[in-house]
Amino acid sequence: MNEYGTSQWTNWAGNQTCRPARIVAPRDVEELQLAVADAAAAGLGVRVVGSGYSFTPLACTSGVMVDVSGLTGAVAVDAELSTARAPAGTTVRDLASSLWERGFSLLNMGDIDNQTIAGALGTATHGSGLRLKSFSGALRSADYVAADG
Repeated sequence: MNEYGTSQWTNWAGNQTCRPARIVAPRDVEELQLAVADAAAAGLGVRVVGSGYSFTPLACTSGVMVDVSGLTGAVAVDAELSTARAPAGTTVRDLASSLWERGFSLLNMGDIDNQTIAGALGTATHGSGLRLKSFSGALRSADYVAADG
């Protein structure tokens, strides 16, 4: 796992800045579990960041910032159910491309596509149109890591 120590973090727009106690970038679920358990044992809060495309202070923390951009891999598609499963660090661009190759697409997609799926879900990223749900409205299930790892 990459650990960046006490680096300052700034979002893409430059309007949100913080100095986490640690910034960690797990490369797999096991490293993520360890990072979350270590933060809990140290009494530190955890915030997740993907590509940093939120205008809000949602990812800012003085605790542990977990950068999920390294949690990538194959996108699994269930054609019968018209569902897909993607790792948290997969970008919207890569998800859309992977779906397109299999004859599927996202129902709604904004004009910025380099957010991670975790970030797009966590910040209610939307596309356009009053009748189209946000990404989080399309979520059917998710795996998560609790404080005990």
